[in-house]
Amino acid sequence: MSATSTAPDQSTRRSTRVRLEINVLLTALNSAAQEHCQTVVVNPQGCGLRTGTPLQPGSPVCISELPGGHSVTGSVANCVPVGTDGAFWLVGVAFDEPADVWGIPTPPADWAPHSEKAASLSAKKTWQYSEYTGQGKPVWKK
Repeated sequence: MSATSTAPDQSTRRSTRVRLEINVLLTALNSAAQEHCQTVVVNPQGCGLRTGTPLQPGSPVCISELPGGHSVTGSVANCVPVGTDGAFWLVGVAFDEPADVWGIPTPPADWAPHSEKAASLSAKKTWQYSEYTGQGKPVWKK
């Protein structure tokens, strides 16, 4: 995973975009079509994905297999071809609810409100066992 940030355009951008390559599973909710693809840029409001299939703007989608086991829903904001051969598409996804689901250890400062929300999501998914005994029985966290 590699990450670099680009400064936001203060007139329209709500938070800094970070260049980040993560393999994710994209599901088109109106057709149940799925594709493993890769993020290109991310922020708490959405992401840009490199896919092999174009999607219609407005289409509802789910992005899963995110760091920490998260998944998010959103809609396709735009879809443009990459290159001239039509083999790849850049699909912009706007999340239904902003959240920092990207697992970046030190995200940009303007992600702070969304990073707190992601921490609360992670806390809800905490495994209740701290370890297993040798006999396959769980040991409860204290």
